[in-house]
Amino acid sequence: MTYAPPSFWDSFYQGLRQAERDLNPTGRWAASWIPLLEHYGCIRLLDLGCGTGGDCLVLARQGLDVTGIDYSHAAVMRAQEKARKASLSVVFLQADMTQALPFPAGQFDTVMSNVAFHSFPDLLLRSILKEIARVLRPGGLFLFHVNSLEDMQYRPKERIQEIEPAFYRESDGQTMHFFSEGYCRDLLLTWQILDLTHVHFPPSGNWTDKCVWRGVAQKVPLW
Repeated sequence: MTYAPPSFWDSFYQGLRQAERDLNPTGRWAASWIPLLEHYGCIRLLDLGCGTGGDCLVLARQGLDVTGIDYSHAAVMRAQEKARKASLSVVFLQADMTQALPFPAGQFDTVMSNVAFHSFPDLLLRSILKEIARVLRPGGLFLFHVNSLEDMQYRPKERIQEIEPAFYRESDGQTMHFFSEGYCRDLLLTWQILDLTHVHFPPSGNWTDKCVWRGVAQKVPLW
């Protein structure tokens, strides 16, 4: 397998204290999308690689119809518990985003993936994008944050194997693809890119610097 298996992520979310195993407890990535979702009238949203549901819960509080999928059973169980405690109606499913998504064509207005889409090699990324396009309605949006090449200097994990250009296996078994602007644009060649911005987040709390590409791509309608 060219990407980290579900057992890696189950171990991640089950280990140590809960506060240390939640990568996005406050849903900070999704909060930046709210004005855009309101502007485009997006209601039905799918989150790929939702983790413990932080982003999904933020958007559910805004009245969106949210579905989240994650590879890790442990993450999905925690996400469901968080939604229950918050009295929020969110659908969480365990699924592999590299496989056919378990949804009919055109079901969603928006597909979102925050710092999860970059876990895969090139061919799988292109396959995932085809599935994203399938489950989006015409004119629907794909929103994403992915690690940029600049993030390599701040990432504390040792890269032990370069599987393909800019795609590495790290010392703990995680796989990570680092994106350039040109690579983002090549992946999205058949989409309309509405925004592609490089963002550098300074250190915060226990986290070091973070560099990502923030992107908005629109499914080109078929006339």
